[in-house]
Amino acid sequence: WTDTSRKETLSDKSSYRELVVGIWYPTLKDSQEKSVYYPRRWQSVLEKEQGPFSFFTTHPYEKIQPWSSENAPIASSSNPFPVVIFQPGFGKSAFDYTTLLEDIASHGYIVVASTPTYSADLVVFNDGRRAPATSLGSLPDNAGIFSDEMNKKTDELLGIWEQDVSFLLSRVGQISNDKDSFIYGKTDMSKIAVMGHSFGGAVAYQFCKSDLRCKISIDIDGTLFGSNKKKARVPLIYLSADHSKDTGDSKIGDDYTESVLKDQIVGTSSLSIKDSAHMNFSDLGITSPRLRYFGVLGPIDGVTCLQQARKYLQISLDKNLKAESLTSSRLQRKDRL
Repeated sequence: WTDTSRKETLSDKSSYRELVVGIWYPTLKDSQEKSVYYPRRWQSVLEKEQGPFSFFTTHPYEKIQPWSSENAPIASSSNPFPVVIFQPGFGKSAFDYTTLLEDIASHGYIVVASTPTYSADLVVFNDGRRAPATSLGSLPDNAGIFSDEMNKKTDELLGIWEQDVSFLLSRVGQISNDKDSFIYGKTDMSKIAVMGHSFGGAVAYQFCKSDLRCKISIDIDGTLFGSNKKKARVPLIYLSADHSKDTGDSKIGDDYTESVLKDQIVGTSSLSIKDSAHMNFSDLGITSPRLRYFGVLGPIDGVTCLQQARKYLQISLDKNLKAESLTSSRLQRKDRL
């Protein structure tokens, strides 16, 4: 999708802001065309450029079979589906979170996720053009977590990514009103969650402070960057890794985020998953478990971590967007699995 209202400022390779977008949605019938893990053009580039890093990937991309199908008819429902907008962390693609996004969609949500062009390690457009990360789209190396240099850059990129979220929401609204669209009449634009991992989580938090379309923000293990200290006006759900052994800048970021959570006017809910690490919320715990030996993943089993994360996210979304009361498994603030 191309946002013709915005010039691209993170590279001189594109005139306007372009985003590769994936949409996951509920369906009652499998199509004959099974989905691929990454878009095909993207997948072929990744396989060629992986090089020595292929050692870490025990499941090559072309052999990963998602549960979803391509071009399957959207499920019928007496009520339209709430919408979840998702943003990944720095360097990652939205498709690296397929496990979580598929699961959310399967419980009656339309999930729209984009990969932040020039901030992700690589974006491959449908016409084959490649957009690797640029220095303008990245955080500064060796800058302290809340240094003036870091604060300036995080504010700049938060602004760009927040505009990406706004563009996605506007575009989904337009498509939902198009009689030729497969989601025509299927989206409930009054029930919107914005969710992200890492920096994408900070984007969700900041975006929902000001945009009235957002009804709940979900931050998956993201430090709450941003000079906008205005308190949240909607519930904030915070799902975190196990930070009990963090030190240095990581500890500073943890303490700051915890202080923000405690200071919110609107109710917050937080959960920490024991023995998990930052990247356990992506698919890496399943596709690249060897990264556990290098500290990228925590000691928790990759499938177990994602199962716990999926359950917490489902409960949180249903409670806030479907008005479904929690059962005896209710997860309270500061729960730890």
